[in-house]
Amino acid sequence: MALVTVTGNVTDITGKADPDQLSFSTPVIRQGVLSTKIQRVNPNTTTGAFSVQLEAG
Repeated sequence: MALVTVTGNVTDITGKADPDQLSFSTPVIRQGVLSTKIQRVNPNTTTGAFSVQLEAG
């Protein structure tokens, strides 16, 4: 299973960090069954920076 690292900064319209939780969904096929894997990440409350590893695809 290959992983992809997604990083970024989340800010609001004024440029301040937006600490709202982010959700990433990845479709996953295991033994012919399609499901969705959801990962949640909380950005840094000061900078808005986040990093998450997701399955490629």
